[in-house]
Amino acid sequence: MIILDANILYKGPDTVTTDLLQTIRAAGAEKVGIPSVALEELVAQRVNPYRERYEAASAAWKKIAEDTPWSLPQNLPHVDIDRYAHHWRQRFESVADNLAADVGILNEALTREMNLLPPCKLVGADGDNKGHKVGARDAAIWLTAVNYARAHPDETVYFVSANTHDFGNGAPYQHPMNEDLDGIEDRFVHVTNMNELVDLFTKKTAPDDEAVKAVLESPDTAHLMAREAFRRMRSGRFRRSVLTSARFGCFDAEAIDQDPTVARGWVDEPLARLEHIGEAKAHSIGDHVWSSVEARWTLVGIAELPRREQRVVVCSWQTRILISTTKQDAEPSLLRSESPQQPTSSEVLEGMGSLVLQSVKSLRRRMVHIESTRRFIEEERAEKVRMDLEWDAMAEEDADSE
Repeated sequence: MIILDANILYKGPDTVTTDLLQTIRAAGAEKVGIPSVALEELVAQRVNPYRERYEAASAAWKKIAEDTPWSLPQNLPHVDIDRYAHHWRQRFESVADNLAADVGILNEALTREMNLLPPCKLVGADGDNKGHKVGARDAAIWLTAVNYARAHPDETVYFVSANTHDFGNGAPYQHPMNEDLDGIEDRFVHVTNMNELVDLFTKKTAPDDEAVKAVLESPDTAHLMAREAFRRMRSGRFRRSVLTSARFGCFDAEAIDQDPTVARGWVDEPLARLEHIGEAKAHSIGDHVWSSVEARWTLVGIAELPRREQRVVVCSWQTRILISTTKQDAEPSLLRSESPQQPTSSEVLEGMGSLVLQSVKSLRRRMVHIESTRRFIEEERAEKVRMDLEWDAMAEEDADSE
């Protein structure tokens, strides 16, 4: 397993680094994990500035409200910090499996910090200033990787960390880190940067443009992208939990020559068609070639507009997709995407005209079906509420009569 330190992912879950890691995972070359302590560190790096910005904005707004002669809302809308943290935790877990640190690991990490045992250390000591002890988190990350290696004797662990100051860059390790690796030195590989890791698992190669085009133009890939668009940008009324905004720019498909609008999410799975193929990067892993490709898609489907109006809309969606041009049973995977936008050029609008015309009639029928289904569900819910109230009233009458 490849086990990552927090510094490898500090730029976020949508980078060239994460593209390569997901390529290695998809190819079956190696699993990828991250110690839970490192994961929470990455989450905290995003949550703490977010909380600070909100508190500063809240204080500024309170002052504005006090200084304004007329009435204003006294407080900014509530911000759910736990929800924000959960969002980022999920994003990073899409790149690497969460390797939980047990109580034994955490206790040992704290003990090492208290006793200044590597990778822990004393910082800030100067003259009369005794400094302070740090490194429990580093120790927990290190011990999580070591314990995983001991618990999985058939696997090699590739520990990836750019923190050479505390972890070093390989043997010889300081005591007690050297003893941590007794008996597993031959299958514990310490890697200090992503370039070293990529060289271990992949070989850069030239992408096969025709093969890339064939995979992206296939109906299966278009259906996958339509499914992903609906999953990621479903209207809030059709989502059980709303962690991210589903809003996106678009045109009304039946009034493309008019001003663009903003949709509040897809009501049903849209139709997708490949619009443009951009940059492709290919790597050979084992017997197969994997390519990460920039691709732009035209999406046409039923979306919810402001005031809950449902219309057939059209938009462009910029994505980066992982595909294999040699492994026939490998399903394409969406690595990352931008928020869909309304098409900007008349050429693109003209080019998608046939797709829009083909789609509008069938999508209208689906709109009618969706709306009738929604009304039926609402009526059933209202009937259930009415019956529950009647039963409660009857129960109260029986209780009174007794």
